[in-house]
Amino acid sequence: MGLFNMKTAISLVLFILILNSCRGSRPEPEIYLIPTSYRGKVNVIFNQAKGQEIMYEGDKRVYRIPENGILLTKAKPEYGFIRHEYHFVDSSGKRTLIKILFDNHENTEEIGIYRDGTVGIYGNSDDIQNLKYQEFYVTDKKSLDKYFSIQYDTNFLKAVQQLTGIDF
Repeated sequence: MGLFNMKTAISLVLFILILNSCRGSRPEPEIYLIPTSYRGKVNVIFNQAKGQEIMYEGDKRVYRIPENGILLTKAKPEYGFIRHEYHFVDSSGKRTLIKILFDNHENTEEIGIYRDGTVGIYGNSDDIQNLKYQEFYVTDKKSLDKYFSIQYDTNFLKAVQQLTGIDF
């Protein structure tokens, strides 16, 4: 093997090692199970001592969203590019896949998931009692705006405060 080929081989091995070390750990894929009749904002609030235990199906985290749309979970939040699956679940446990939709979706009556992947913090980010959450909306496009009204948001925040026992 010539000197050039040896340098190329060593450079390639080093490049692969560096690339692999930059990858880091990948976030776990997630499944969200939502009651069939639910429409509105959904919050998954992380790091809650009295929250839902972490559940898995294979390598995927599973979040069972309650009827009020606010899930408290013991899980820590994951960050990065996360594969999300959303399903409606009826009373017999049957699942129906829900599409992730965008604000420019043309069918205004199709129910889907809007604002997938939105994350935030209730309270001051420096506060030890802040609440990290993930948020999305289950609705059709024509109804999306009503979930951004002051009245809806105020009522939703009151429900979060009541469930967590934390004022913010």
